Amino acid sequence: MLFRSEAKTIAMVLERSGLAHELAVIQDANRAIAFLNHSHPFESTPLPNLVLVGLPLPSIGGVAVLAELGQQRAAGHPISAVVVFSRSDDTKSRDAARVLGADAYFVKPVSAQELQSAASNLREVWGRLAGGATRGAL
Repeated sequence: MLFRSEAKTIAMVLERSGLAHELAVIQDANRAIAFLNHSHPFESTPLPNLVLVGLPLPSIGGVAVLAELGQQRAAGHPISAVVVFSRSDDTKSRDAARVLGADAYFVKPVSAQELQSAASNLREVWGRLAGGATRGAL
């Protein structure tokens, strides 16, 4: 999961970069899937165009969220970018994220400086993917 402080820092960097956004922080996989399906209590919430998935997620896990995001995209929903943040930097984790439809994979930053760098890289990835670049840029 992304901690609220991480999410807020990323949101601040995106805002300073001129990318208007609305931030929804959901720290449980079951609630994230409800959010994506417009289930209670998210019936009137629009689908996001950028999704950050922190791994691992409590409950059923980030893999289920990635699978749901894949289904949303297959159904034609305009989710521009799916970005995974994980503590693991191994090839197996990166490959699994790619197979499940993630557009980018970042190792969770530890320091504030690493978080700022990751947020700046995220802005670049989002801008490229939202601008029509092809998927699969892990």
